[in-house]
Amino acid sequence: MFTENVLPDHWPPARDEQIWIDMGAIDNEQERQILLALGIEPLMVEDIQHPRKPPKLEYHDDYTFILLRGMDQESTSQNLKTLQISFLIGDNFLITRHQGRSRSVEESWQEVMAAQSPLQAADTARRIMQRIQDRYVPMLMDLENRLGEVEEELVENANDELLSELVGYKTRLRRLRRTFNYHERLFSQWKEDVEEELGEPDRAMTRLYEAAERLQSLVSLYYDWVGDLSDGYISLASHRLNNIMKVLTVITAIFVPLSFLAGLYGMNFDNIPELHFRYGYFVLLLVMTGIAAALLWLFRKSRWI
Repeated sequence: MFTENVLPDHWPPARDEQIWIDMGAIDNEQERQILLALGIEPLMVEDIQHPRKPPKLEYHDDYTFILLRGMDQESTSQNLKTLQISFLIGDNFLITRHQGRSRSVEESWQEVMAAQSPLQAADTARRIMQRIQDRYVPMLMDLENRLGEVEEELVENANDELLSELVGYKTRLRRLRRTFNYHERLFSQWKEDVEEELGEPDRAMTRLYEAAERLQSLVSLYYDWVGDLSDGYISLASHRLNNIMKVLTVITAIFVPLSFLAGLYGMNFDNIPELHFRYGYFVLLLVMTGIAAALLWLFRKSRWI
């Protein structure tokens, strides 16, 4: 595990040797010099060190290059951060590179150091990749539980905080869906190439591909679910707004004729015929009450309220 500018005693390793080099705690220039000294092509080094490179699979004469996006050491379902992990897989060597801490790499490293599993470059790389994908599953399960709670809260008490939470989930799921789509296509291609070379199915490759396919299906399902919840929130909000506007419209419609009568007899003209009628005030109140009652009856009969 490189933390300073050192190289193995001999490179490439002998046929009966297996070497794993993990680089995760050195600066870019030092890392570049090490990779070049190990015979990695300059353009490949640029791809490895690029901070926003999408997952990819490339074959070279001496090694296979695979770039994946795993979860950061501190990621949670509420605060998801991805980590770019590069693999250079040779016949008897494995080079991994990650800018931050990777739990998947660390756990596999500890297994090898404790001799719990023999170091085989390709097998070790596949175990790391399987761990990378497995780490996403609990996070997605937590998200599923939370989305179920949000769905119930939307029915009982829809508010702007829930909509803001859903928008955040939709953004993260969109990024995950793009990442898992890359992973699914990558593992599908790698599986086909390995099985074509072997002439028979490879269980490890099949497992990697099925895990990628399952993650892609889950994240697509949750993305659609979040979209449905967002649409449901907007529909509920629109429904409540329509009810409010309906009540206000009914009130306005009732008070328009009443305001007209009040304004008519509130004009300061001496020759208004009913102005000096002894019971004019009470008659006008009765007429206004009758108009309001008639309008309410009409609205209810028309099922507007």
